Amino acid sequence: MRPSKRLLSILLCYLLALIALASWRLFSESPLLEHAFLACNLAALALALACVKDALASKDIKQLSISRPNFAGLAVGCDNNFIFTIKNRSRRDIQLKLTELAGIDIQLIKLPWNGLVKAGQLLQIEAGLRPLRRGSHVVGGPEALINSPLGLWQWRRRFAENELLRVYPNFTAVSHFELLAHGQDISQLGIHLNQRRGEGLDFHQLREFRPGDALRQVDWKATSRALKPIAREFQDERDQELIFLIDNGRRMRSKDGELSHFDHCLNALLLCAWVALRQGDAAGLLSFGSEQRWQSPLKGRANFNALMQQIYDLHSSTAASDYLHAAGELLKKQHKRSLIVLIANVEPGDNQDLLSAYELLQKQHLVVIACLREQSIDDIEQQRVEDFDQALLYCASAEFSAKRKNLLATLRNAGAVVIDERPSQLHIALVNCYLELKRSGRI
Repeated sequence: MRPSKRLLSILLCYLLALIALASWRLFSESPLLEHAFLACNLAALALALACVKDALASKDIKQLSISRPNFAGLAVGCDNNFIFTIKNRSRRDIQLKLTELAGIDIQLIKLPWNGLVKAGQLLQIEAGLRPLRRGSHVVGGPEALINSPLGLWQWRRRFAENELLRVYPNFTAVSHFELLAHGQDISQLGIHLNQRRGEGLDFHQLREFRPGDALRQVDWKATSRALKPIAREFQDERDQELIFLIDNGRRMRSKDGELSHFDHCLNALLLCAWVALRQGDAAGLLSFGSEQRWQSPLKGRANFNALMQQIYDLHSSTAASDYLHAAGELLKKQHKRSLIVLIANVEPGDNQDLLSAYELLQKQHLVVIACLREQSIDDIEQQRVEDFDQALLYCASAEFSAKRKNLLATLRNAGAVVIDERPSQLHIALVNCYLELKRSGRI
């Protein structure tokens, strides 16, 4: 319990009145002063009695209950709406200020809420949380500042215990993909399958010959038995393995919008892994740089959560990344031929180290190098040069871009599959590259 602003204002007015009366007494001997002091003392006594009565009348706040659903898991950077349910079982209207106890990495939406809950009313208040950082966070639940009947006191009350909140990478793209995939309209995401019916590498089934099928699909033995044209239908190979080799060093701390490059990479990783699991392949990962985490390749969409649990609290740091060492660690853990996707923010100084890492990996695996292109570099090159400082900045940016393009060209000439994309568009480019490689039979 604490005094309200109303009570503090009354006490301040009483103190100013006493100061004024004391000052008046220094310069005057008027008999009205005694009456004025008596009136102030009576007012103080009445205020004290009102405070006691108001405090005793506030016991009915125990009849107030506030609840909300528990948070199973939230996505970083997304608005997660929920409903506060307020029930006032007391016989009086209650004025309160409601909020959610959360740390600085969680932004509150439509909170705090100020309002009046009438006697016997069941009220639902819509609010939300917007996590700004992945990982484990502690939220304290609903907390209310409740006014007493006369508004002289305020009671602070919590309505739940501390709750562990897990904030995951932004998997909205995954859920969007799943919805569109059911409707066969994933081109809305920019993903192009480029498949033709009946073509692939693995035999799937026999069916009747349809217009548009190639003659090489005809199964002549089945046709002779059925006395009608029968075609063989194939599907893409399954049971292949996809390993993400993801950098979580200092370069991944750069930001593109609200999210860091590392967060954009995790979003791309999740979408590509989900597509691979839907295709019947296995997906795993190895992080390198500041912290090494290994998840062996797992099949089945049910194992997507295992991949999520490995990365939801993984963050980039100020440590430098060693591509050659990471490649050696991966070869120790993964012996079966796989598609290796190296995701990193590549700079011209990585020429020798990155090329050596690729040459080591490509002896056993098919390697894709997904490079993040800095949005700020593109913005500088598109700006108009108006003074000497801008000219220097433009020349430095142009030189950096030229050296970087030479590095990527060297990797392509060595046989690597190279993706060069802005962080916000990496997820689309990565999925398209995976599907293209799978369709071509190179995996």
